[in-house]
Amino acid sequence: MPNLRALASAGLPEKIRAVAWKLLLGYLPPRRCEWAATLAEKRGRYAEFCSSFVVAAPGGDGGGSAPRAFPTGGEEEGVRGGGGDDHPLSQAPDSRWGSFFRDADLVAQIARDVARTHPGMHFFRKSGGSTGRASRRSEMARALLVFAKLNPGLSYVQGMNEVLAPLYYHCALEEEEEAGGGGGEGTREAGAEAATTATATAAAEEGGTSNPLSSSLPAPPALSPPSRAEADAFWCLVALMGDFRDNFLADLDRSPAGVAGSLARVERALRAADPALAAHVLDRNGVSPHFFAFRWVSLLLTQEFELPDVARLWDYLLAVSGGGGEGAGGERGGGGAGGERRGGGGGGSDGSSLTRPEALARLCAAMLLRAREPLLRGDFAANLKLLQRYPPALADVRELLAIAGSLPAGVGRDGGSVGGAEGGEGGGGGGGG
Repeated sequence: MPNLRALASAGLPEKIRAVAWKLLLGYLPPRRCEWAATLAEKRGRYAEFCSSFVVAAPGGDGGGSAPRAFPTGGEEEGVRGGGGDDHPLSQAPDSRWGSFFRDADLVAQIARDVARTHPGMHFFRKSGGSTGRASRRSEMARALLVFAKLNPGLSYVQGMNEVLAPLYYHCALEEEEEAGGGGGEGTREAGAEAATTATATAAAEEGGTSNPLSSSLPAPPALSPPSRAEADAFWCLVALMGDFRDNFLADLDRSPAGVAGSLARVERALRAADPALAAHVLDRNGVSPHFFAFRWVSLLLTQEFELPDVARLWDYLLAVSGGGGEGAGGERGGGGAGGERRGGGGGGSDGSSLTRPEALARLCAAMLLRAREPLLRGDFAANLKLLQRYPPALADVRELLAIAGSLPAGVGRDGGSVGGAEGGEGGGGGGGG
């Protein structure tokens, strides 16, 4: 793993980025001989999550047939709660109609956000066509819905779609490469595919006419079986959120454990790296990190850079030890994001034992140092405008990484205090863009 971390810090080739990220995030075990079994088990578990949590709009004639769940598994899908006894007005706790209506707002919110994810990239607009596979946006939406259902204390927060996008993109590229460029269809889990085919056939035979009620309700994220890319991206998201989930918890906005703490970490990094710049921007001009860095730290810089540049920055970010691995992904209850954080070990490009939040603070400090000259010339308004819309001319990833790597080992590290940094105002709820 040390060699892989060093390679990632220097920049990963795109062809191996997906598998390297899976290793760095702890989704794949270090021993290659264990990969196949791990992938089969994890992909199977994800398919079970989809079967349990994703409820489709009902078909049929509107006469009380139960909504159909996402089809995987061997049971008779979509008939939980007694088949015809499950009615749209049913108050039964196991009613699929009830589950559908409870999820409707969440599904709609996720769908809106996913539709706005990299709208200019053809990759994300690709539909399933006649392949039987869901569109890429539907796959992303389903992964986010399952994540939300598994983590009711966190649920879904606007911006998680942006965090998922780089993971899903590279997992999908890997799947397409393994399939020989055949559209990324790849090989599905045999059991899931067979169950899905049977259920889809039954649904087609049953639903010759659409339910008028269904037509006015939000569609589920996907009804086809999950691709390997979707399942892998989901588990990578679980692992990554183990390091950054607190930034999405509104209850922790004002806490050092939440986004306020992340912003304080950026402030400490800047003050340690360049006291003069910090004095001008933060003190003299009063441009608090709350004004510009909230989106940086919440969305892991995904809105400040193009996707290829985000991937290179994430190579650096994932190369450090982080919180380690997937942990207890899939555990319901509580408010955890399914990722167990384990500090220590590893190290960043500077040889220190940075955590991923600390490495992110170094990258944010590097962005400020990269803009040093225009920031020193500017007043409050000019500084704020520059930092809220980071100029593409300054967004040279190689230069930013060089700056981040050259910072003293203590820059970005937790510990100590900076006047006024810990007591800052909450940045608003969650990770919204």
